[in-house]
This record gives sequence, C-alpha cells and structure tokens, in this order.
Amino acid sequence: MTINPNPFEHRTQVGYTVAQAGYLLLVVTAPSGKQIQVLREGVAEPGTYTYEWETSSLSSGMYYLTLLVDGEVVTKKAVKL
Repeated sequence: MTINPNPFEHRTQVGYTVAQAGYLLLVVTAPSGKQIQVLREGVAEPGTYTYEWETSSLSSGMYYLTLLVDGEVVTKKAVKL
C-alpha cells in the first residue's frame, strides 16, 4: 500500500494491489485506535487500485490506514498537515 503524497493537506491517493479475488477492507484509524472512516469494503478482483482520499473533514495530525485483504493486514501511517 502506498500513500502519495504523505504528508498531505486536503487529499491524497492510496494505492494498493489485490493478488487474488477476495474480501477487502480499507479503514482509517486515529492513533488511539478509534476507527474514523471506512474507505472501501467489499469483494475485490485481482488488480491494482487507487483510491482518492478526501481529508478536508479531518483535523491535522497522524492517522493510520489499514488494508485487510483476505486475512492479510498492512498498516501505514498517514500525516495530515
């Protein structure tokens, strides 16, 4: 998973690849662990995807994006200016 740009101001792009079809969940959490937003959820086909994350409603600070694809978890830190 990639977050570009990072840090960002009002929006950023989240890129990820799905190797095989399966359940996908992309969520944003605060450093406290509280879930802020579900960006994507559902069945995904194999391929490379880009999600345009609009962040104007969020305060400046650090967030975590977690991508769950068929039981595999990847978490990345995202910083909003």
